[in-house]
Formats: sequence, structure tokens, C-alpha cells
Amino acid sequence: LNDLGCKNIADENQSLLKEFSMESIVKEDPDYIFVIPMGNDDALAMKNLKESIEKNPVWNGLNAVKNNRYILLPKEKFLYKPNGKWGESYQYLSEILYGKE
Repeated sequence: LNDLGCKNIADENQSLLKEFSMESIVKEDPDYIFVIPMGNDDALAMKNLKESIEKNPVWNGLNAVKNNRYILLPKEKFLYKPNGKWGESYQYLSEILYGKE
């Protein structure tokens, strides 16, 4: 994200890389929220996201959520090391942030 000109709040609050903190997200009120669902069962991961995060009334007040910038990122591009496909990962984020050329 830094390479694409963005401020990543997880850089300043390292605990966000390991554990979700609604308080930290609300305090920062980011323009974009990027999430990588964790676990082997994608359906269960999505269910957990909906039940634990998206149902929280504070969540819907965040600018990223109100502006449809709460984005689930594919694991194959962002969780697992894409090695030779880093360019695709950068392109994916660039298109979200700046649109397609």
C-alpha cells in the first residue's frame, strides 16, 4: 500500500495485522478497508466477518463502508506469497485505488 501512495493504518498499529480491533478502525476511519478472509473454509470466514464485524452498528458509519470501499482481497494475491505474480497483486490494488487505465 505504501508503494501505491497509501497510508496503511496497520503499519502504525501492528496488532491489526494479527487481531481485528473495531476501536482502532473507528478511530482512524479509513478511506478504504481491505480484508483478507482467514481460514481454510471461505464460507465460514465470510459468515464470521458478517456476524462479528458487519453487524456492528458502528461499522456502517465508517467512511469506507458508506462509500463501498470495504473490499475483500483474494488470498492467492495477498495472503499467500504470489512470488512471480507480485505485479498482478499491485495491478489489482492499483485498479481499486485509481481505476482502470
